Amino acid sequence: MPRKKKDSYAIAVGERLAAARKAVVPAMTQGKAAELLSKSLGKHITAATISGYESGHRLPHVFLVNALCSIYGTLTPAYVFHFDNAAETMQESNLLKYFRSADARDKRNITNLALHALNGLYPKSTDSE
Repeated sequence: MPRKKKDSYAIAVGERLAAARKAVVPAMTQGKAAELLSKSLGKHITAATISGYESGHRLPHVFLVNALCSIYGTLTPAYVFHFDNAAETMQESNLLKYFRSADARDKRNITNLALHALNGLYPKSTDSE
């Protein structure tokens, strides 16, 4: 009997999930990921299920990817599902949230600090308060 051909999108999603799991410090096994996912969702998930997602044999539901991203803390669901082109970690996502909620003065200070750290220079501000 011929094997079912894997979908290239499912493979790409699986590769990103596997990379996220492997990026966790300390390293996380598929078994540990399944255990944590089971606790998070309140239903039994096996290491074989995680393996099926990571190998591209199965495409996980959005709620599973959301839970895995929360467990791993390394990627966003948008990145896993290829809704954006650049990898955005949870840390980057949180920093962006903080930046967006800051007032204008704090945004200038954050921007100046970031540019200073990257370039060693403070840009001249053209904004007037």
